[in-house]
This record gives sequence, structure tokens and C-alpha cells, in this order.
Amino acid sequence: MRRLLAAVCATIALSCCSPSGFSEADVQQIKNSIRDKFNADKNYSVDEVVLIKESATRLTGYVRLHHKLLGEMTRNCNASMAEDGRNYIWRCGS
Repeated sequence: MRRLLAAVCATIALSCCSPSGFSEADVQQIKNSIRDKFNADKNYSVDEVVLIKESATRLTGYVRLHHKLLGEMTRNCNASMAEDGRNYIWRCGS
């Protein structure tokens, strides 16, 4: 119980002091970057990219792809913003 309370307090404290987080422009830029990365490989075409704000500094979602040989597939994606509030990284796994 104490650990849970400590975790909740830490989350509240960090959310008060953390950067403003992802803007809608950031989210769109990441979606475009994901599309560009997969479309650069001629074997893939991107059907859909979905990202949802899990928190101010974390996005989760997926990319739905069509591979020429393997057909339709979905890969989970996430993005995290650095503490400086200006830089972020994204990843779409298997």
C-alpha cells in the first residue's frame, strides 16, 4: 500500500514538473516519420498510423502495414519525449 501511495505521489509530482509534452504538431510529425520510414521500403505500404497520448510525454499506438509477400500486418508503436521537452524518440516493433 505504501509503495502504491509513493508511486502515485511520484507520478503527480513528475506530471507537475514535467515539460508540456507532445503537441498535436509533434504527434503528426511522428506519424509522418513512421509512414516515411516504412514507405521507403518498397515492400511495404502503410495503411494506417494511430498514436494516442498515454501521458503528456508518452504515446502508444500501432502502424498497420501491407507487405508485398506477407500481406497485412500490425506493429505496435510508442514514442517518448526527453526530459528537455524538445526531443523525442519513437519505435515500432514487431
